[in-house]
Amino acid sequence: MIEEEDDDGGSTSEDEIISMCCNNLVEAQNLILQLVPILGMYSDNYFVKLPRRVTGDSGLDWVQETLARDTQCYNMFRVERPLFNRLHNTLVHSYGLKSSTKMTSVEALAMFLWVVGSPQSVRQAENHFRRSMETVSRTFNRVLTCLLRLAHDIIVPKDPTFLEVHPNLENPAFWPHFNDYIGAIDGTHVKVVVDKSKRVPYLNRHNETSQNVLAVCDFDMRFTFVLSGWPGLAHDMRVFKDAITTHHHKFPHPPPGKLLLVWSAEVEDLRLHCANMKVEAAMAREQAAPLAAWIKELEEELTRAAGLEKEVSQAAEASIIVQVVLEAKIREHDMLQSAACTVCEALEVEGVKSGSSLKSHLTALSGQVHERLRGALHMGVKRALIVVSSHYVGVDLEAISDGYILDEDDEEADEEVAKLMEAAEGLGTALAKLFEEEVVPPTPSADAGNPEP
Repeated sequence: MIEEEDDDGGSTSEDEIISMCCNNLVEAQNLILQLVPILGMYSDNYFVKLPRRVTGDSGLDWVQETLARDTQCYNMFRVERPLFNRLHNTLVHSYGLKSSTKMTSVEALAMFLWVVGSPQSVRQAENHFRRSMETVSRTFNRVLTCLLRLAHDIIVPKDPTFLEVHPNLENPAFWPHFNDYIGAIDGTHVKVVVDKSKRVPYLNRHNETSQNVLAVCDFDMRFTFVLSGWPGLAHDMRVFKDAITTHHHKFPHPPPGKLLLVWSAEVEDLRLHCANMKVEAAMAREQAAPLAAWIKELEEELTRAAGLEKEVSQAAEASIIVQVVLEAKIREHDMLQSAACTVCEALEVEGVKSGSSLKSHLTALSGQVHERLRGALHMGVKRALIVVSSHYVGVDLEAISDGYILDEDDEEADEEVAKLMEAAEGLGTALAKLFEEEVVPPTPSADAGNPEP
């Protein structure tokens, strides 16, 4: 039995190993299937090269042949031969333009001028100069970097202080109308090709993609300031504000008393822009009139709401005061009810149940007091008759019970009663004290009403 179990365990382990091997084999096959297209594309792009161009004339041969003829040099590169040589020497000696193992600096500058002067595309330059597109692109960027360094040094005013009047302005045709001007400022749109996703911001008023470029030049036709990069949709005034704020350290600000000449069309555009802004402002005010009325109504409603809020707060304070007074009255009522209960218990008032209302206690207490007073009166009269009968023998008590013996005249009777009352004042008080403890019940003590806990 033990040997059979060992055999079964061994077979199970072998099955698991075979299953894992099969799974690994399937994953490896899938990975190979995924890598084969990638490796094929990589091989086509980086290992399989096109055959070398076989041609008699290279790009440098064409450049040298074009430079040898003045007319062809100007037509192809848009500069004359002496200016081309000066520009080449300046870039080489001062701004880092160098020849490479594949292209000389002369051919690189010629390629750049040919592309931007016509203009031409990179593919056309590839076919024309017999170079790869990568070489054309790298060379173009290298020359452009050198020219940007050159522009930083030459696109500046010749006289930064603008103290001297330019000799061209001494011409009678311009003097003295332009003697305070330091140059002219204008804008232009340079056509550009942009991606479809960025096309809308670059559309100008002619529905063409362009950049809005601002330039300032002096009276020698030398550029003293250039601002590019703004899309064609941007207004000229926005470009101008950016020039005098963001780039104020480079912009040729006229000193006090000096001016920049602006093309009349720009002034007209500015005037029309200001007029349009005034019209838009007037329309905005008209459209805002209902809004202003609504805001005024809202302010009035807010004022009324503030008044109501104040009244509500006052009512809340009054309700708090009323609640406090009510609680005090309730406490007083409870104390009075407790005192009434205590008095009723002390006087042993009948007819009052435990937990009865204050009114029931007071009504029962009033009845009890009334009965006590009647009893006291009757007891006093009886005591007085006893005193009289004890002092006088043979007194007719029945006659005395009839009341006063007075004259029939009311006035004389009243006077007689008053005299008798005055005569009996002191004696009556002394007699009443003798019977006070017997007639009047003792007053309950204060401790009886409020027993200590």
